[in-house]
Amino acid sequence: AYLESGIIIDEAEDELNYQACPVIYSFFLAFSKTSTSLEACKSILNKSQSAAVVADESGNIVMVNETMLRFVGYTRAEITGKNVSSLVPDILAPMHDQFIENYISSGNARVIGRGRDVLLQDKNRHLVHCFLRLSECKRGSSLFFVAQLDKYNSLDNAKKDT
Repeated sequence: AYLESGIIIDEAEDELNYQACPVIYSFFLAFSKTSTSLEACKSILNKSQSAAVVADESGNIVMVNETMLRFVGYTRAEITGKNVSSLVPDILAPMHDQFIENYISSGNARVIGRGRDVLLQDKNRHLVHCFLRLSECKRGSSLFFVAQLDKYNSLDNAKKDT
């Protein structure tokens, strides 16, 4: 593993991350450099076909891409500044901030760096089945979390059942 622009990168996983979503990978590299404007970072993030949301270490949403807005039905103004727990099913939402605090205090990653199936809650309180990849990224001395979500469709679910 080595440190590149504030991102800890495992060389074996680096190629996999790039292949899985080169746009999100490009976003990480740009976002971690404080010399890159936030507008440039937003522009890169919006090119991703995967939904993406960036939250600060308090869990407040600081950036979302267009795909994410379509997934959840919020406007950018409605979702930016909200706690990311507003996108988590009601049963988990009260615990979500504690998950973040536990990670920050212990460094024990239970979700970060691993892909997993999750349910996302949209504006109308409907649950959307997604595959989540969660990563952390530093920008200067600030810690951010970047969630990449891909929505399952009925064909994906049918393939999983066979």
